[in-house]
Amino acid sequence: NLLLELGVDPSLTVPEAAAILRWSYWKARRYFSQVDGICVSYRPKRYKRPYRSFTIPFSIFAREWQKMTGHEPEGADVIRHRLVLAMQK
Repeated sequence: NLLLELGVDPSLTVPEAAAILRWSYWKARRYFSQVDGICVSYRPKRYKRPYRSFTIPFSIFAREWQKMTGHEPEGADVIRHRLVLAMQK
């Protein structure tokens, strides 16, 4: 909640986004890997399999959620409040 009060856009991990959407981890990972605005951390290492980790900003998650539900765009404060409530459950 402190980040929201300061105006910093907090981010979700793939498991958190999957839990909110009630999707599997792999479905959420496939979906959000193709969305613009996702932060991707990619560190290839020599002789090891490279792994990409995703962080999903709240604003991007809210935009995609509105696309999925087909509702008109709502205010960012309303969406953040709903996401915070959903994450607390």
